[in-house]
Amino acid sequence: MKVAAPFRSAVGHNPQDNAAGRRYHPAMATATDNPATARSLGVVTGLAKEAACLRRSGAAEMPMVHAAAGRPEEAAAAARSMAAHGASGLVSFGVAGGLDPSLGAGVIVIASSVIGPDGAAIQAHEPWVKALLRVDGAFDSGAVFGSDRPVMTALDKRRLFRRHGALAVDMESHPVAAAATDAGIPFVAIRAIGDPAGRSVPRAALAGLMPDGRTRALPVLAGLLRRPRDFAGIWRLARETDRALDALRAAVGAGALDVLR
Repeated sequence: MKVAAPFRSAVGHNPQDNAAGRRYHPAMATATDNPATARSLGVVTGLAKEAACLRRSGAAEMPMVHAAAGRPEEAAAAARSMAAHGASGLVSFGVAGGLDPSLGAGVIVIASSVIGPDGAAIQAHEPWVKALLRVDGAFDSGAVFGSDRPVMTALDKRRLFRRHGALAVDMESHPVAAAATDAGIPFVAIRAIGDPAGRSVPRAALAGLMPDGRTRALPVLAGLLRRPRDFAGIWRLARETDRALDALRAAVGAGALDVLR
């Protein structure tokens, strides 16, 4: 029997560092050997900070979680592995760039569909979308665009919005949606706007992202020393990202994952 390739959980080696729950080990969650564990949700994020928003005091069951660090191929591998080991459904969860100018930082977008880089759309699981929109919070629903590269400038965001009409953009939702479709299990994306449509993202912001989804300040500071004019943009991005993370934590606290079980 072919065994799906394992992946590194977002919780890493020290669950207190950036944990979203218990360390996931594929051998412990096969659909045949452990049916109870096999019904867990599979959640793919970009950053460890996003995964940490899933932690909730008193939660009886934590999903399988992986931070893909802004790499679509890593998100795809993680999603396929979760599906192969019995995930009940897949969720793309985290911060997104805004494409719709009407959406400010902290607004949560529930994807009605995900548009891939090739322009093809994958529909999200409609009952999950409807259930999420009944959860308390500043939620909107519409298409999300999946990009294979970071969308850094306000001009690029405007072009994507004109072409696709999507509300937001991220780099994990399209491979996760494709993996769910291939596995025949439900999918949805829960994404909070971090950098609104009118904002360009300073290049230095990407320097601190590590392969495990954690972020380090020193590479960002080094980039700012080379480009001090980016300081205002980095400061504003940090504030707006914090608003997005606060919104994600509040959504989880209000039961956003519970309605998907």
